[in-house]
Amino acid sequence: MSGGNAHVLLTGATGFVGKVVLEHLIRQRKHLEIERVYVLIRPKRGTTPSERFVSKVSSSECFAHFQENWTDFVEIVGGDMTVDLFGLDSVDYEQLNSQITHIIHCAASIDFDLPIAQASEVNITGALNVLEFARSCSNLRAFTDTSTAYVTAAASNDSPLEEVLPTLPWDAEEIYEKILNGVDEKITEQWLIESGHPNTYTFTKSLSELILAKRRGDVPLSFVRPSIIAVSLQYPRPGWIDSRAAYAGFIFMIGSGFMHTVVADPETPLDVVPCDIVAQRLIEATFEQNIDRNSLPILYAVAGRKHSVRIGDLQELLTGFFQTH
Repeated sequence: MSGGNAHVLLTGATGFVGKVVLEHLIRQRKHLEIERVYVLIRPKRGTTPSERFVSKVSSSECFAHFQENWTDFVEIVGGDMTVDLFGLDSVDYEQLNSQITHIIHCAASIDFDLPIAQASEVNITGALNVLEFARSCSNLRAFTDTSTAYVTAAASNDSPLEEVLPTLPWDAEEIYEKILNGVDEKITEQWLIESGHPNTYTFTKSLSELILAKRRGDVPLSFVRPSIIAVSLQYPRPGWIDSRAAYAGFIFMIGSGFMHTVVADPETPLDVVPCDIVAQRLIEATFEQNIDRNSLPILYAVAGRKHSVRIGDLQELLTGFFQTH
């Protein structure tokens, strides 16, 4: 499937989706012919990358079904994707890019209400630094970027979203340059209104897709666009989750009694997709040999209208569950 002797760089392994992607990589290691997985982890608040890997990743229930030596196939790379060369010295950087054959970029700032400069630091600058690393890899076969199904603002006529790049009223590079130079909150609000984006997360991910596509050159880039990511369907076990972000946070707030009222149309479908389905989609985008990555493939990882639950049905499910438990 991979062509053999694969060396994979994974970003975002300390996050919810990144953990499940790493679980998939290790579990399917022989099938994918993976020699080693390199996880890029930055030091944080006095904690080393190796310490963070233990506390945030290897100790997680996500990997409890593996034998103890599963980490023998993982190498921790202490670096920060938001800075040039990941903060590595040139020798370590060149040694890493001589080995990597596949890149799965999962790291992102998913807080919806971040100031646009902070959201851009990871969602745009970080992604561009990973792209430049990919460009320098002499043996690269695939670079998969985790985007979002909401890079394109919802159309008023509820028309389907195609596998094409998003459109914005302005040039993405010019907007990014303005963000780097500093913009006030009023300008950001105006951008969101004019583009139809509800928050800085989807807006910066939209900019990121457009700029990555423009700058990719001959890098074998593909995008995977998940919708609302929720608990795992099968792997590492049914119902597994360790995140309180986004949709999980919404359920947590209801279940814990902090949120008493939700204003919504009960007929509105909510596109929720299991985390392991997203992870497998990322694996397919990265390792399937019959994908033409020169054509910039865009793959969705969504439930779709047919399999989406109505908010009214969700209300009944949630209230029934929490009344019982």
